[in-house]
Amino acid sequence: KTHTTLPASWRIFPRDYLRSGYDRGHCKSADDSEDTQENADSSFLMSNILPQLPDLNRVCWRRLEATVKSVVIESDEAIIVTGPIFQSALCTIGEDDRIVVPGGCYKVVAVRKGATWKTYSFTAMQHFRDESLGQLSVPLRTVEQLSGFEFFPKLNLTRDQKSEVATLP
Repeated sequence: KTHTTLPASWRIFPRDYLRSGYDRGHCKSADDSEDTQENADSSFLMSNILPQLPDLNRVCWRRLEATVKSVVIESDEAIIVTGPIFQSALCTIGEDDRIVVPGGCYKVVAVRKGATWKTYSFTAMQHFRDESLGQLSVPLRTVEQLSGFEFFPKLNLTRDQKSEVATLP
């Protein structure tokens, strides 16, 4: 669905993806939004969508989301952030070529069990080669550098914690 509360010039429409060769990859999946109908509906807004090549969306990203979900279910609290990696943008799509296709996507996850927080960070490039999830794992610092964002500042993570590569079970 088009996000009608956004300014008109920012709106993306489903037709912008027609014959583009890209899937509409959800940043927050509908499966992770089932607590309320409003949250479930919001996962289908075009503002929650990134262009992903079919193999990335249907294979790699789906596997990553399922594995992250299994870790989150076992935790007491979780914070998940997903977004594009524009440093290596591939092209533009849409009626006015306004949608920049990112070179890849990232997902960073912080889970708390008891008083202990643990972070996981992943990058998946559009032209991935059926990599294992372990190969997608990168240090949190890497994702911060690629995205330009600082993640989880209130967790007071040390430089070493941001530099380690934590793999999912």
